[in-house]
Amino acid sequence: MIFPIGLFAQNIVIHGNVLDYDTNKPLEGITVILNKDNGTLTDKNGKFQFTVQNITSRDKLRIGFINYFELIFTNLPNKNDTIEFKNVPLFYYFPDELDPISIFCRRFDLVCKWNRHKRMNEEDKRLEPYYKERNRIIESYKYIFCDKVHYINVSKHKIDLKSIN
Repeated sequence: MIFPIGLFAQNIVIHGNVLDYDTNKPLEGITVILNKDNGTLTDKNGKFQFTVQNITSRDKLRIGFINYFELIFTNLPNKNDTIEFKNVPLFYYFPDELDPISIFCRRFDLVCKWNRHKRMNEEDKRLEPYYKERNRIIESYKYIFCDKVHYINVSKHKIDLKSIN
């Protein structure tokens, strides 16, 4: 007996909710994407849900929004028909007191370019304590998934779920 390959594809429902870390309030309009081809946006209650056919160990779930620290979940469980992401925190990652820097200089205006470079370095130094503190908060956050604690790798924006497969 011969069966079409697609007949045995496993549908997997991915759902959950996204909260602002600082306010603990649901976030609407957050992008939730699996591998750049499947995904959705969160609703007004911060909830999302979509269905995919299969998940492999190489798949990545990205959750992010403008001005928020994007999270990437790797090593997603692939033996379940439902994957639930409860209370995913998004961390606001840009200071409100950011000083806009004019970046437009004429092509050969070296004085302008030098001043812009100098101003950007000054702004980086001024904001360094803010970003260090935000990174410390993000790195120390304990995300619970399937009753196990997972930490965020700040440099890769990643939460590795491999311990649950």
